[in-house]
Amino acid sequence: MRPVHLLGGLAALCSFFSGGRADAASFFHHSIPASACQPDQASAPHVALVDGSWAYSGTSTNPMTFYCPVTHPFFDHASAEDQVIDGFRLYYRDLDGSGVYHQVTAQLFTRGPTAGSVSPIDSVLSSNSGSNGNNYVDLDITDHTMSQQPYFFKVTIDRNTIVADIAFHGIDIFDNGV
Repeated sequence: MRPVHLLGGLAALCSFFSGGRADAASFFHHSIPASACQPDQASAPHVALVDGSWAYSGTSTNPMTFYCPVTHPFFDHASAEDQVIDGFRLYYRDLDGSGVYHQVTAQLFTRGPTAGSVSPIDSVLSSNSGSNGNNYVDLDITDHTMSQQPYFFKVTIDRNTIVADIAFHGIDIFDNGV
């Protein structure tokens, strides 16, 4: 008789986690690890995914570009409720901090319904915009209500010396509920 109770409890637990949908008000944070991002064709031969972070793999000092898809894990596309984004955080390794020799940048874009229609959501976030000593920077943006269009981040890493140890770790998107 005991195994039946365990199975019933397990079934109830599974239905609780699979059947619910978070409301827009409760969605406040979504992470995109660097490993979910892809380098563009020109950058691919010059970068490597090391311990989940993108970094230079050779002697290139050209900027490297990555594209990171934004998924809507708690966003019901059939619903009229859209999700609001009011900021994002860029995680990186840039040893010169806010210095001008190296930088990691990120910008959020949406792709419109017409072919080739790509629009930036806000300004570019740069590791040079301020170093807090924790290898991340935040950008508060004007509240942006997400539509049912595809979203992505364009991330670049840039160094001007071959010995610079620079890497892109990931991005967090958030809604502070303000």
